[in-house]
Amino acid sequence: MNSSQCNNNKATPALSILALLVASCTGGDGTGLPGGAAPGDFGPIFSEIQANVFTPNCATTGCHLGASAPQGLRLDEANSFGLLVGVPSSESPSTLRVAPGNPQNSYLVQKLEGNAAIGARMPLGAPALEQVSIDVIRQWISDGATDDRIASSQPIKVTSLSPLPGTPLEVAPARLVAMFDRELDVSTVNSLTFLLEASGGDASFGDGNEKMIAASDITTTARSATLHLAGVALVDDTYRVRLIGTGASIIMDLDANALDGEFPAAFPSGDDAAGGDFEARFSLAVQP
Repeated sequence: MNSSQCNNNKATPALSILALLVASCTGGDGTGLPGGAAPGDFGPIFSEIQANVFTPNCATTGCHLGASAPQGLRLDEANSFGLLVGVPSSESPSTLRVAPGNPQNSYLVQKLEGNAAIGARMPLGAPALEQVSIDVIRQWISDGATDDRIASSQPIKVTSLSPLPGTPLEVAPARLVAMFDRELDVSTVNSLTFLLEASGGDASFGDGNEKMIAASDITTTARSATLHLAGVALVDDTYRVRLIGTGASIIMDLDANALDGEFPAAFPSGDDAAGGDFEARFSLAVQP
């Protein structure tokens, strides 16, 4: 477990969830939540947990935000639900970070309550979150860990990708995670629609020397798709990630809308119409 610690600058009086902690947001899958919530300060629904816990206290610079987020766990609003619910913990792959309907076997709860198999209780080096506040999170998980936010009415779009597009990496990624703004038709995410290829050493694509990278697995949650690279040897090169929205095999949402890959919400706007491939690149130069 990464034991690095990130400190928030101040508590917010309006949120008594911060009352006992000028908080630490710590590395690892425990998410580093603030301590000392009183009962009733936020409800057992995802939007309130996000607004009162993850956004102000964890999705901050140097913590669970951006390319350097510990264990790849980004807790900003665009990413947190998809990276928590139904996703195996990086530290304990046999345990889901959030197992809908089963708080006792959710790694998030285990880390907050201090009984996880790996590492210390979260938040590390700071007062523990009061059990009454953990119970609110437990209740959300018991209720099915659903996302109460209003889904987009537009064709499905990519909201973010990990690693971040354009990122120069010094360590080969263990996985690629794409987040979406609507629920996926998970049957449409496969090796024909979620692709990774190497440039062949020249940082360009389309000249015939590219190499397709075969994933060890592709998994999905309601709003995320993960291309796993366990056991896959990536050499120093430029890589292109593609999520397909045109052609015979395409990614779709539950309303059978094709992926609008030309208009990812986290990137410059496009035509806002169904159809179009999403493309992003990252470079790898492993340090000796």
